[in-house]
Formats: sequence, structure tokens, C-alpha cells
Amino acid sequence: MSSLAWQRRPDGLVLRDSKFCVRLAWQAPGIVRVAAVPVNAGEPGCAYGPMLDPLRRPQRANFDIREAAGEIVTTDGVLSVHIDTGTGVLSYRDRNGEVLLREGERVLEPRPLAGEGFRAKLPLRFGAGEALYGLGQHEDGRLNYRGRTQELYQHNLKVPVPLLVSSRGWGLLWHGYSAMTFDDRAEVDSYLAADCVAEMDYFVIAGEDLDGVICGYRDLTGGAPLPPRWAFGYLQSKERYQTQEELLETAHRYAELGLPLEAIVLDWQYWPDDLWGQKSLDPKRFPDPEQMCQELHDLGTRLIVSVWPEFDNDGPDQTEFRAGHKLLGNGRTYDAFDPEARAMFWRQAHDGLFTHGVDGWWSDSAEPFQPDWHGELPPDPDSRRQLNVATAERYLGPAVSNAYPLMHNSGFWDGQRASGSSKRVFVLTRSAWAGQQRYGTCVWSGDITASWETLRRQIPEGLNFCASGMPYWNCDIGGFFVASREQWFWRGEFDDGVSDPAYRELFLRWFQYATFLPAMRAHGTDTPREIWHYGRPGTPVYDALVRHIKLRKDLLPYLYSLAASVHFDGYTMMRALAFDFPGDANVLDIEDQFMLGPALLVCPVTRPGSTHRAVYLPAGTGWVNVWDGSIHKGGRWIDAPAPAETIPVFARAGSIVPMKSGVRVFPGADGAFKLYEDAGDGWGYESGDYERFTLEWRDAQRTLVTGARSGKVRAGLVIPGTGWQSPLTGKVTVRSQ
Repeated sequence: MSSLAWQRRPDGLVLRDSKFCVRLAWQAPGIVRVAAVPVNAGEPGCAYGPMLDPLRRPQRANFDIREAAGEIVTTDGVLSVHIDTGTGVLSYRDRNGEVLLREGERVLEPRPLAGEGFRAKLPLRFGAGEALYGLGQHEDGRLNYRGRTQELYQHNLKVPVPLLVSSRGWGLLWHGYSAMTFDDRAEVDSYLAADCVAEMDYFVIAGEDLDGVICGYRDLTGGAPLPPRWAFGYLQSKERYQTQEELLETAHRYAELGLPLEAIVLDWQYWPDDLWGQKSLDPKRFPDPEQMCQELHDLGTRLIVSVWPEFDNDGPDQTEFRAGHKLLGNGRTYDAFDPEARAMFWRQAHDGLFTHGVDGWWSDSAEPFQPDWHGELPPDPDSRRQLNVATAERYLGPAVSNAYPLMHNSGFWDGQRASGSSKRVFVLTRSAWAGQQRYGTCVWSGDITASWETLRRQIPEGLNFCASGMPYWNCDIGGFFVASREQWFWRGEFDDGVSDPAYRELFLRWFQYATFLPAMRAHGTDTPREIWHYGRPGTPVYDALVRHIKLRKDLLPYLYSLAASVHFDGYTMMRALAFDFPGDANVLDIEDQFMLGPALLVCPVTRPGSTHRAVYLPAGTGWVNVWDGSIHKGGRWIDAPAPAETIPVFARAGSIVPMKSGVRVFPGADGAFKLYEDAGDGWGYESGDYERFTLEWRDAQRTLVTGARSGKVRAGLVIPGTGWQSPLTGKVTVRSQ
């Protein structure tokens, strides 16, 4: 830009030169919105799109604008935007004047067809030594995006989210819905580009740390509701339970073994005959749905049912959509952008499934197109992008080709809340876009293959997804495709499945890793997933699986309290190490370790035959091996034991981990933890029907005390396991304060 002119606005300012009109609008402390259009297009409209929280209350903007030599500066005291008056280029600084991010000269090019908007490119310049995360979950199994490129489009194995975050405590949220590209390989300017926009539109968030950035993202796009407590236990699935009898036998078998089964998933093709996507149960195979659900509930198990946005063979649901002109151009996918169509989809799901007692939803194929899901070899990366994006654009339009899962999954939330049901909304889905966290979704990573390389890749992919502001993620334990077939995506490495000891080892190591994920769920095809197929009592693999199912149940107070922090505080429970240790440069590229909440450092085993693995213990704290109680200094690598029965897990010194069997305290420093309790389901927590209080560990006195409380007092709430015997500290004294 040159010959820069500017005008003040109530929420910021507008800049004009011979090329662009740029609007800067302050949204909240440390958050500024930047929008740009060609100067002959008027002023940016800053539309309020569906990724943004419709219930967000506008905040009064307190900011200053001043002119200095060669620049205009606007600041709210947390974030400063510096505008070069010669070029119009923006840079952003924190409250201490340190540069967070610099832009280059933006590009807006008209698309070939009139009325299709622009292609947008925003050059970006990053600082030396910073790491970049987020952008959703993809396939390449890398954590730090420095020096890399990433394509953002919907796919079975990709879950794009247009939020880029930095280890230096800033984030950039792109407000748009088209396919995108991030590229940091250029020698001069890296860039973020979008295929189709009405105007260039994005938010810059200064959070001081990654938690602050995520809080800013959720301030803009909506907070995450609290899932039901059962969603944090063990979930059993496979492809697929054929009959009501088979499904109930599975649930009863877990009960007979004394193993907690919080939910069981009924996957696809439960519908009558070949009526693909019909949201009703085949009466021949599922003769009494109400009795089935009640029997499960009596066992303490909930039912999650798969539903699809696609239809074939003229079932009643498809016929109704067709008659109402609510199908997309392919004639088989409903138009989730139409609110009437979303309401119709929900009503069908409600009448065909929910009224029988179904507890949660498996929102499958929410992309919903898979044009490359065939052939022996995958197309090359550029061809895959072109094919998938072109298909989505054909039916949805280029400006919203990434938005289908956001719109589709919103229908479950809106419909179930409007139904008056006391059940919290819980939606397992394999696709997402920014803002989707406010609809009760938990994303899984798609139809992955069974291999050690896939397991390794899942760890950074889950971390990047959670660093994108989405708190709940999981993957198919053991991989979805176990055997190898002719299709490129069906290339598991274990044709004999559970009969192969090598696959049993992989399944066990995956199971151990998933014990510490936001959701724990076994699922897949080719071979069984129920644990009794992996041995019998007294055999190593079976006993280790039992141990970890029981451990997951024992961890529920800790996990549920973390979920409360997600809801009330904007927290992230599955955390790349840079969240907690931004000052330790050694952690920025560690891809195979993560924090589960503030206490637990989880170090999965990703190589066959391993009995040890290298573990980095972050600096600034001491660490306790949770299995043997050994104490270690931070800031160094160790060779950690990794016997087959478990994986390395370390607790930060001073950590408090409430469990069903007792409060675990790991000494070496003072510590605190917010313990949360409510009814476990229902919507009472929204009106304060919960209790939340702080547990404080005083290391010098070896004493645990209860501190500040919030919410309504719930009669009978006690700290579990008061006075438990600690192998490290002797008896822990618990007293109120």
C-alpha cells in the first residue's frame, strides 16, 4: 500500500490506499479482526459467519490510535498493531513491545467466474526459534509446521481447522470456509492462502501463552459444553454388530468379567434391507430397540448409533428429503446448509432412534465426499487435493467447501437441545471446522491403517488437533483397517489380525496410549476388538488390557475435572509440551510425548519389541514415575522402562490426581488441582448445579487441604479415598480449610 489514509471507527480504524481497503476491528483484549477488500469494492463487511459464536456478546473496545514516524499504531494494551504508512504492511507486538508476527503484502485475485469472490494470500513472517501448531489433524504425523506445508480440505483422513498457533503465544484464526494452504517453505515469505473468499478476513490473538490463545479462539467461536461423564470411560465398537443379540451379548460379557463398559457403538448397516442411511433399525435383526437400550442401561452401558448424511436405494428418509428438495446435486447427500433440512435430519434421527433410548451419535462421513476412496494407489498429493476440493466445490460451492461438518454436526446439538431431553449431546464425528467444539462433538481420526507407523503418527496429529481449539479427539485403537486389500487405503500390515501375536502387541500399545486420550475407543474392521479375543485371564496381553480398562475408570474424577476446566476455563486437556513448558526449547519438536492435564506426562511406545524408550523430562520441575515412584530431575533425557504391561507415564512434582480409588499426590513441590463434580449428565451444570473446589498440596507439611469452592453445594460430596496410603509420602492427611 502507498498514500495511506485512515479513519477512526468505534471499534478500530479503516485504512485505504490505491489497492486495498483494510478494516481493523478490536474484538476483545488481545484480539483484533483484520479484513480487506480491493479499494474499489467499498469497505469490508466483516460478516458474522457460522464458525463464530452466535451467542457471543460484543465487548466494548478500549483502544488507542497514534501516528509515529512512518507508522500508525493501534493498541488495546495487550496487543499492538503497527501499520507501515509506506507499504500498509501490518505487524503485531505484545504488551512488552516484542514482535509476535509480521505480514507481507497481501494478495486478492478475482476468481475466474463472476460472483465467486477472490483467491486470497496472506504472506507471513515468523520469528527464529518459534514453533507453529494447529491447523487440525492430517496424515503426515508431524507436529511443528516450521519449514513445512499443509493442505486444508475435508477428507476421511484429514480434519482441517483454520487456526494457526505459535509457541510464542499468538494465534491466527482465518474466518472462511474454503479449501486452504499453509506454506512455510519459502525463503522470504511464508503464507496462508484460501481458494475462495468474499473478503480477506482473519483474527489475530495475543494470548501470552498457548492456553491464552485457545481461550481467545473459544471467545470468538464458542466454548465447549461439558460431555456426559460416561463419555470419558471405555467405549467399545467394531465394524460391526450385526444383531441386537450380538450387541447385548458383548455388553453382558464385559459385565460378567467385571469390566467397566461405559458405551457400546452400533455402526452402520443396522438399517432395513439395503436402505443406505435410513435412520431406523431393521426389525428382523433389532426386534425390540427399547428393550435393548434398557438392558444396556441396566448394565451401566450407553448406546451410540452411527448416522450418515448420505442415502441410497430410496428409503423413507431419502424419499422425504428428495420430495422436499433438500438433497444436494448428487441426489444422495442432504443439504446441511439448509436449516429446514437439518431439522428434517434430526427429526428422522429422533423418531427412528433417539426415542428408543439412544444416548449418543456417531456422525460418520460428515465430510461427506470421498472421490479418491478407490484404486490400488493413492493419487499424488496435488491430484488428491484437486480431486477432493473440486468434488466438494461442485456440490457445495467454492466458498464453503470445508464447512459441511460444521453445519451437519450443529443439527444434532440444536435438535437434541430443542427436544427437551435431559441427556447431554455427545457426537463422535470424523470431520470438523472451526467453531464445531460448541456442538458437543468429539472427533476421531478417520479410517486409519494398522501399523506401527500409523500409531506413531497419531500422536502429533491428535496434539495438533487439540492445539486447534478442539478439546476432544480420539482414534481407532488398533487401526481401522488391519489386513491388506487391493485398495490403497486398506493397507494394514496384519492379515491374520488378532491371531497374530505381532498385532496383539500393536493393539496393546495402542490401547495403553488411548487410555490417556480425551476419549478411549476401540474400533475397526478385519478382526475383533473385544479384549477377550486377545488372550485369557493370566496371559500378558489380556491382563494388561484389563488393567488399562480399569485404570481408565479409575481416572474418571481426574478426566471429568479436566473436562470441567475445558468448559469453564477454556482449557486444553491433551497438550503438546509447549503448552506447559514454553521456555524449554527442547520440547518444541517432541512429537511422541504429551501432557494429559497439568499432572501426567504420557510417553507412548511406538516400536515393536520395546522394553525401554527415551523420554525427555521438561525443565523447571521434578518428575515422578507413576508406576515405581522413582524421582527424576527435569531438563534431561532418560532411558525409561517400558515393559509390555504399561507405558512410561510421569507425574509433575506437586501434582494432585483425584481417582475413584483415592487422591494421588506426587510430592516434591506445592501444587493445586480443581476437583469437579456434578450429576454426570443433564444440563444442571449450566445453572450452577455442581461443586468445584481446589485441592492444595502443601509439600513441606505433607498435607492436602481443600480450598476455595464454587457452584452449588452438593450434599455428600467428599474427596475420594481420604487418607489413602501413599507409597511415597506415607499417610496423606486431608483436612478442610
